[in-house]
Amino acid sequence: MSVDPIHDLEAREAALVDELRRYGNAPTTTASQDARADNAIVELEAVRAELDTCRAREVRRAELRRPGGVPPRLTAGNVSHPDGSSFNVNRRSDPFDVTDLERVDPDTRLRETRSRALDVIEHRTRGDHVTDDALRHAIGLLEGWGGDVARDTAELILATGTDAYQRAFREHLKDPAALGPRMELERMTGELHSRTAVAMAGVQGALHLPYQLDPTILLTNGGVVNPVRQVFRNVKISGTNTWQQPTTSGVLAGLVGESAQFTDQSPTFTSTAISCYKAASFAFGSWEALDDSGLADDLPMMFADAKERMEAGYFTTGLGPSYNQPQGVITFASNATSIVAGTSGAANSADLTAADIYNVRKSLSPRWRPDAVWLASLDTSYAIRQLGTSTNYHAFSLDVTAADGALQLLGRPFYEVSNMATSIVSGSTDFILWHGSPQGFVTVDRVGMVLQYAPIITSGSKFPTGESGWFAWWRFGSGGLVQDSARMLKL
Repeated sequence: MSVDPIHDLEAREAALVDELRRYGNAPTTTASQDARADNAIVELEAVRAELDTCRAREVRRAELRRPGGVPPRLTAGNVSHPDGSSFNVNRRSDPFDVTDLERVDPDTRLRETRSRALDVIEHRTRGDHVTDDALRHAIGLLEGWGGDVARDTAELILATGTDAYQRAFREHLKDPAALGPRMELERMTGELHSRTAVAMAGVQGALHLPYQLDPTILLTNGGVVNPVRQVFRNVKISGTNTWQQPTTSGVLAGLVGESAQFTDQSPTFTSTAISCYKAASFAFGSWEALDDSGLADDLPMMFADAKERMEAGYFTTGLGPSYNQPQGVITFASNATSIVAGTSGAANSADLTAADIYNVRKSLSPRWRPDAVWLASLDTSYAIRQLGTSTNYHAFSLDVTAADGALQLLGRPFYEVSNMATSIVSGSTDFILWHGSPQGFVTVDRVGMVLQYAPIITSGSKFPTGESGWFAWWRFGSGGLVQDSARMLKL
């Protein structure tokens, strides 16, 4: 995506105006030219609408940057820009109404749906679980990713964010047997699938969560301390189950004399594939309990919390593709190249030393040190705090020195990971401290969480139990890219 979308849109607007002027000045036109002129008019209207939205967003952001600034309430009419210029803002009454986009070309539809989805996220998304980080994540899906991801995310937001979809979804959760809400959801889901790659092939009756409740779009806070998704590189995919990344140890450079032949410095490229794995959660209860509970309000949040807790474990200690699961940061760094052995102590004695921490830092290649982070459990962080003594005062404190109050160790950010080992004894073969670059490890999400109702649950003997349930599933993955980018202390 361009760094300056307004400049690109203005250039496209000028090109379309010039093209239409040429058609208008031509003494005669062919049928194909007339058709092209019609398409150019439609595209010009869409470009100008997106320009209005982008300019209005710039005004809003300028106000936010101003000390004491408050987001302005924009209405139809002239709006003044901080530089003194003015323009007309055409506020849409309903950004979810996409009937005017049915006959436009795919590129125009992508620009317009993405613009409308950004407007929805920035101005219309509310809720106790919607944090600033969640909003930034959703905006990143729309602005930071091109192609299928931006298209499918925008279409998913506009399709599942309507009052009609959310009303039908709530009614379906309260009474899954009612045909009306179910048929309405299936109709709207079918329209969404006709435009995107978010469908689950071969699955009948599967429904998408409203985007406000979908943790693949709006991230929610979990019940475990899991900074892996926050700290490390995260990519999104749609319409495929594998993310491919070419990697190299780096391009080399060298000196060359006058008229001398330059030696071959070509890097060796390898391709790393990170697969996504289907994950699921099942919530069920007796018909009486489901009737008496507020499941319709709580169920999506329950699934989001289960998703966060499960992924935290795999992001940390997942065994990798050989075991049909994502690879965690610990597994990624548990090899001879990355392991740094502890330096002291007999078996079963507390042997974490200041030298161990210095050795881990020094063993990381200079290329990966500038943005490296530390990961460890709370127990390890407390052990590090106690290494300093009156005669060894330099070692260590986890200093709260950053502007945002974040912990730092040897000047690099330190994050608590509740899934990491807590044993601080030699001979325990525990990996207690991880240090490396966030660019060397990646988490992958396929956009969209899907929900399906199971009206009757049967026992092992195939008889009904008087229970019903909801089955949710999604896909995610993780893995390392460059082996040399991490080090890990083993005691």
